[in-house]
Amino acid sequence: MDLTNLLIDYLPGYNKFRAVSMILVIAELTIPLLGILTLNKLLKEPGLLLKKKKAFYISLGLTAGVAFLFYLFPDSFFSFFSRFELKQFAQLRQNNDPAQIAVFTNSLKAVRIAIFRADVLRSLFFILAAAALLYLYAIQKLKKGWLVALLGLLILVDMAGVDHRYLNKDNFEPARRAEEPFHKTVADRYILRDKTPDFRVLDLTKNVFNDASTSYFHFSIGGYHGAKLQRYQDLIDEYLMNEINDLRKVFSSKPTPDKVEAALQRAQVLNMLNTKYIIYNPKAEPVLNIHAFGNTWPVQSVKIVKNADEAIAALGKVDLRATAVVDKQFSDLLPQKQFPLDVSARIKLLHYAPNDLKYDFQSKAQQLVVFSEIYYPVGWKSYVDGKPVPYFRADYLLRAMVVPAGNHVIEFKFEPVAWQVGETISLIGSVLLLLLLAGFLFSLWKKKGNTENKKEIG
Repeated sequence: MDLTNLLIDYLPGYNKFRAVSMILVIAELTIPLLGILTLNKLLKEPGLLLKKKKAFYISLGLTAGVAFLFYLFPDSFFSFFSRFELKQFAQLRQNNDPAQIAVFTNSLKAVRIAIFRADVLRSLFFILAAAALLYLYAIQKLKKGWLVALLGLLILVDMAGVDHRYLNKDNFEPARRAEEPFHKTVADRYILRDKTPDFRVLDLTKNVFNDASTSYFHFSIGGYHGAKLQRYQDLIDEYLMNEINDLRKVFSSKPTPDKVEAALQRAQVLNMLNTKYIIYNPKAEPVLNIHAFGNTWPVQSVKIVKNADEAIAALGKVDLRATAVVDKQFSDLLPQKQFPLDVSARIKLLHYAPNDLKYDFQSKAQQLVVFSEIYYPVGWKSYVDGKPVPYFRADYLLRAMVVPAGNHVIEFKFEPVAWQVGETISLIGSVLLLLLLAGFLFSLWKKKGNTENKKEIG
């Protein structure tokens, strides 16, 4: 992780990968290329290996020796658990029997070590087999054609074995299944009857942040993405996992309406994300969370914080329904810190689309409104009655806006400059391409006409 952070900070272009692990593609390309170049050299100069016998033995000893050390002492080199998993285990120990968690983690580690050792032995076999073939070729016990064929066979066996782990007959689905990958459960059908736009669903029966099935039918608290927004990941680590585990604990231990109600009331961050329904059993109706804040809500006061650390810490200390946590960098957009609540005020979501949200606002007094949408200024623009107005970040990652008294239409539109520039460049490119094509066709027509005229003259 430290090496990754170092490369992100100082290696140009490294942070442009979808996932930083994709830089391994460079190794996957360059290492085989080095092997191919070396093999080409050996095929052209069969005696080279005997001349460089010491270097050959050193390279064999290093690769095979390191593999053997990995086999003997696997846990001396690797922990077999990611930092995220270790953090999850620590959270599980707080809510469950530590002895049971220890049994689970030890068993999981033993299984992973066994898989690792099996792969080490497999790699050791290919290293020794390839070295033996090269040595036999060097001492002229093996012809060039046989060397190439046998090395190709080794590569084929190696690649096919690994490929089969990830793509085999179990991965093929019938066409009908592909058309409908997920079937509606009782809970799904119940939630889909709610036509209110833009609320979110939490499915406690799934791995919330690594499973995308809930998102097939609903707006989900979780889902999967290889490159989550860092602020949302921070929220997951600091609050959401704890609140989700708290709810799971309640539902797994003879839940009563009072216990469920208390747990939902405690889940303040889930509530600010407008988590309206909780699925605890796919075959049962979901729990309606009456404590969800909704897709918008007015607040009466503001807590100014100095930085992101203070902002995320404040989420667990203030009543987010009444107070907005705002970074000091946005203080210029706040005309005051107290906003008297207008009990007759109303704000309603009129239209929802992934790139366009429209709200109807009515109030007798100026209001500070928090929107349960992610703050992302790169492309998202805000308008009141069609006129651009600024908005700012509140509650660590949500949007907020000071709206004047009266009746207004508030709109958020995703209008990224990069997309508009790209569209313009694409249009110009298409026009130029058509002009070039027209010019080429015209030149052919003109050339053909000149040829016919010459024939007539001749």
